[in-house]
Amino acid sequence: MTSLREALRQLLQRKVESTVDNHDAEFSYAVHWAKLTREWNADRRIRVHARVIEVIRRPDFIPNEFERRYSIIEIDANKYSGASLVALEKVLASFANKNQEE
Repeated sequence: MTSLREALRQLLQRKVESTVDNHDAEFSYAVHWAKLTREWNADRRIRVHARVIEVIRRPDFIPNEFERRYSIIEIDANKYSGASLVALEKVLASFANKNQEE
């Protein structure tokens, strides 16, 4: 049986996870990646995009906001959060769509 304290903690944790901050983090990641990827050439964007898609389609992928679990060697040696990679994929997809239209 769950204690009242534990039930409240779980309820409050769910509310915290679903706040507007999720959208703020997503927006911040998208802005960051848009600025950075503008400087990349088209070939690099294509290579990174393919790798990011590969990572985010893995069954064990979690689009967590802050814990840096995933590395994309085509970018650098750093690790990135799942939410960051989801934002990167959207930015790179936008570049790909723009290039197809031109």
